[in-house]
Amino acid sequence: MLTEIKSGTERVGTQFETMTCSRCGGSGHYSYCQRYGTTCFKCAGAGRVFTKRGAAAQAFYTNLLSKRAADLLPGDKVRETVVTNGGELGSKWMAVLEVYPQTAERNGGCHSIDPVTNAPVYSGLVVELDGLVSCGVPADHMYRVAATAEVKQAAKAKALEYQETLAKTGTPRKR
Repeated sequence: MLTEIKSGTERVGTQFETMTCSRCGGSGHYSYCQRYGTTCFKCAGAGRVFTKRGAAAQAFYTNLLSKRAADLLPGDKVRETVVTNGGELGSKWMAVLEVYPQTAERNGGCHSIDPVTNAPVYSGLVVELDGLVSCGVPADHMYRVAATAEVKQAAKAKALEYQETLAKTGTPRKR
């Protein structure tokens, strides 16, 4: 079900506000390159991009479904960026095994070097995922956490409410 909104924007079902891609004119295709063919890089071939309001609502939604690294618990499933054997960037869901402060005793080889003293510096957290260990992760680093359909639906409703409070620029309306 499409609902037309001013200035050529639309909202499909409960999705956030989008508009026709200005680069490809909505076709999803632009110029040719050997690796990606004619895929438009602005819209990733979708033909539509978020408006500023839609992008702000999408960021709000993602934030609602995310946790700080310091708040992760064993068993949480997080979305992490990975590099495939072919060198492509991708992402996959991984289970959190453990989160703990980085120390010399536990992480001897995982540190940065102080440029003045040339001594090892242990800072941040170590986030152990199923198949990946990340050292020196700032405590406030956000991870997208898996959620049930009900939690996602509630978060989307909040994000749509938030979108309605925004001006065209994606900032809160002045009262």
